Amino acid sequence: MAQALTEISATFVAACFFLTAFRVFSLLKAVDMQSSAAKLEQRVNVLERQLRQIKSELKIVKSASKRPWWRQLAGRFKNDPLFDQIAQAGKTYRRSLTPRAR
Repeated sequence: MAQALTEISATFVAACFFLTAFRVFSLLKAVDMQSSAAKLEQRVNVLERQLRQIKSELKIVKSASKRPWWRQLAGRFKNDPLFDQIAQAGKTYRRSLTPRAR
């Protein structure tokens, strides 16, 4: 009887230890999940702030360039002799590709 009582008390102590360890583990897991959620929320806030900044920069760029890009380049090489040579070389090359009529 004494041996059976000792085994039961040892089993009881082991079960109590297991339950205590499980509770501690569960609490740590819950704290870890809260910490992860806080970190995730912080990262999302940073991303939202960066997105707002990018959108505002995009608005500035759009408002600064109301003319199309090709209009901004038009006339840039006016009275430039090197550009005239390049344009003439391109024209000569294109003409060399087309067959001549007889």
